[in-house]
Amino acid sequence: MHKSIATSTILEHELSELRLLVERQTGVVLDCPNSALAAHVAEFIEAQELDSSTALLERLRSAEQDPSTLPSLLDGLIIAETPDFFAIPEL
Repeated sequence: MHKSIATSTILEHELSELRLLVERQTGVVLDCPNSALAAHVAEFIEAQELDSSTALLERLRSAEQDPSTLPSLLDGLIIAETPDFFAIPEL
């Protein structure tokens, strides 16, 4: 799946639901722009060979979900944000 196609198919309400699922299940608040979250989710969907963002949400909502899905999704997102944490701001 082409990245730009995958990103454009992730709807605003799906991103909102994903943010809520993550916060409820982990306590982590995803405070990043929708564009950054959508790009990360699109890459994750492609890497996991899922059909759509709907399939990802169904997997995360499922009682029988693979317990590694959410941590895997968050690892890429949190690690991508970490390098700026230690950056020294220019004066």
